[in-house]
Amino acid sequence: MLAASLVACGGGGSSQPTVSFPSQTRVGTASAGADTTVANFPVLSGDAVEALLSTIGGGEALSQPLGAGRARAAALGRWAATRSASRVAAASRPRAMAALPPETLMCSNYPSGYITLTANDADNNGVLTAGDSATISFVNCIQPAGSPAIDGSFSMVFNVLVLDAQQQPTAFDATVTMSALTVEGLGSLDGTARLWVAPVPGAERSFVRYNDMVSRTNTLGGEKVAVLNFDVDETVTTITLSQLNGSVQLGSDIYVVAQITAFDTSVGDPASGQLRITDVQGDRLVITARGTLVDRDFFLVTNNSATSDASIIGTPWATFKQ
Repeated sequence: MLAASLVACGGGGSSQPTVSFPSQTRVGTASAGADTTVANFPVLSGDAVEALLSTIGGGEALSQPLGAGRARAAALGRWAATRSASRVAAASRPRAMAALPPETLMCSNYPSGYITLTANDADNNGVLTAGDSATISFVNCIQPAGSPAIDGSFSMVFNVLVLDAQQQPTAFDATVTMSALTVEGLGSLDGTARLWVAPVPGAERSFVRYNDMVSRTNTLGGEKVAVLNFDVDETVTTITLSQLNGSVQLGSDIYVVAQITAFDTSVGDPASGQLRITDVQGDRLVITARGTLVDRDFFLVTNNSATSDASIIGTPWATFKQ
């Protein structure tokens, strides 16, 4: 484990806990039945892109997670941690109670759209600390106006917390559960993840480890289901660079996901970068972000040239949002 440089001294010489990131992203393994062909790669690559889009986003997601059009764990986690810390501190003033009454937050389409935040001060100390938890429930929430509606819930249990002098989170490690967390047009996420967020020299880093997370997208062809077992390692400076590594299950087959060059997600959809998806034989799909478009190239395992065996060039990202 690589420790982030986050140890800060508090009053009386006490020290803050430390958030430690995993030392590396996961390496996926393809299942025996995974087989990409010239015939099936158009559908297979489209399904993969739809599943991956629910987990990555851009700069707007970092500053306005509720209006980013992404069900992104890192953005929602930051927002939930900060909001929960304020809620726990505010509720402790009139009276101390571990289970705080829910707080209702208005969305732009209130009263039909709103958020309910429930914070649990497990040790009843009036400060957000390790062991405390929070649940955010979305009901047809559109925020800001014109954004996709969000429904479902997002729950966090904090394993490690680093607070500043105002008792606001600067870094944390949390276990996350998503329950039908749905972004209109991008589908839903169900399952668990581990989330690390912390400042690093000159930047902020987030690392999300999806564990059997179920992604559902509704398209004209019906509902498509994918199971996500990959890591999303994201670093934010003046740009946002996102890397995905691990595996994705499409139908009954599991494929390896590996980042070739990081996606630049600063403006939302990846503007540059390449991702490789590999079957059990070693045949590979290469997904290349190119501004508002995405290219999909298929290479047989025997093809070591730069020319693909089949390709679909210049599909707008919007095509994968139904």
